Amino acid sequence: MSFCKVQILGRLGQDPEVRFTSTGEKVASFDLAVSEYAGKDSEGNRQEKTSWHKVVCWKKQADVAERSLSKGTLVLIDGRLNKRSWESDGVKKYATDIVAGTIHLIERKKEDEEFPGNYGESYDGNEGEDIPF
Repeated sequence: MSFCKVQILGRLGQDPEVRFTSTGEKVASFDLAVSEYAGKDSEGNRQEKTSWHKVVCWKKQADVAERSLSKGTLVLIDGRLNKRSWESDGVKKYATDIVAGTIHLIERKKEDEEFPGNYGESYDGNEGEDIPF
């Protein structure tokens, strides 16, 4: 038996990009910035390093991402890793994405008045369930 689970907390670097596959499935993707403590500089100031991770949402999660997420939103993503490869100009390229299984909305930007008071709610994408946002 195998198991792959990812949990990542970060802020969206841009609004989600939404598109449709050739079969009509909705897909949303965005980059998530994760900042970590990286020690102190020579003057004793705290340093952080930021890494960027591509998150991909399918079907109902893509609807949630499109409607509820925007640049700067803090989210916790539970998901799995997806490695992919392609060839471009004769060069094999590789990428690892995080496929969202559950989107936990931790905080919205202050100017978001459409969904007041729903911080901390989540959506796991199960068919037939109401979206709690």
